[in-house]
Amino acid sequence: MKPAFSTLACPELPLAELLELAKRQRIDAVEIRLDRDGRLCGMGLKEMPRAKAMLDASGVALSDLASGISVCDGDTAPLAQMESCAKMAQALGVRGIRIFVGRGAAYFTDPIERDLDGVAHVLRMGAELVAKYGAELWVETHSDYSTGAVVADLLSRVKDDRVRVIWDVMHSIEWGESPMESVRYLGNTIVHVHLKDGTRPADPNRTAYDLCALGVGDVDFTEICRALQSIGYDGYLSLEWEQMWHPELAACYKDTDALLSAYRELLARDF
Repeated sequence: MKPAFSTLACPELPLAELLELAKRQRIDAVEIRLDRDGRLCGMGLKEMPRAKAMLDASGVALSDLASGISVCDGDTAPLAQMESCAKMAQALGVRGIRIFVGRGAAYFTDPIERDLDGVAHVLRMGAELVAKYGAELWVETHSDYSTGAVVADLLSRVKDDRVRVIWDVMHSIEWGESPMESVRYLGNTIVHVHLKDGTRPADPNRTAYDLCALGVGDVDFTEICRALQSIGYDGYLSLEWEQMWHPELAACYKDTDALLSAYRELLARDF
């Protein structure tokens, strides 16, 4: 298993500085969150040859394109965004396009209406579309599709190996599914893993953990490691430090170098 990190930890860094950071901290890959205009570190499609040259020269891999595309039902509007991302993925020589499904729920008592068949229909169309550019759709366990059980049900309806899974481990745990249960449901459909730490909320009806420094929360990284080893996972372990949406996390480490150093120590201990 190889270390990676998401640019949610440092969203303002230009690509050159991002790659220098990864090299300095001996991180194998970066997972770049695209902005609302679908740009990569401020760079558009026409600039992708330059971006690829920078990546190739650095020796740092690009694990996937982390888009904000969301498929909630049978609406085909997201297909245009999928194609735009696929063109960028092709130019960069990267396979995975991260997408979301579902609408989310802040509380367990919130009504959830999953249109599994509608979502599956759009994912089948999307997989066919992005495959023309050598790309795949990677569905993240997130929102009301956080558990391996629900995502496995969705994939059984999609029936397309070009739709894979990014296992965001904390989201599955938040929804009451243990790491071993998640990997039993998802198996080798897991192509990428997101890691972070957090504590159980004081309100037992709230779905989200409170994010915290690595290794001090309620997430059992040793258990996650054993679960991944049980299915022979050898892909990236990507730190998803959500400072973009949780600025309070800035108080946990003095800078991004300190954060990534702590992450490497965590992986050396548990993985």
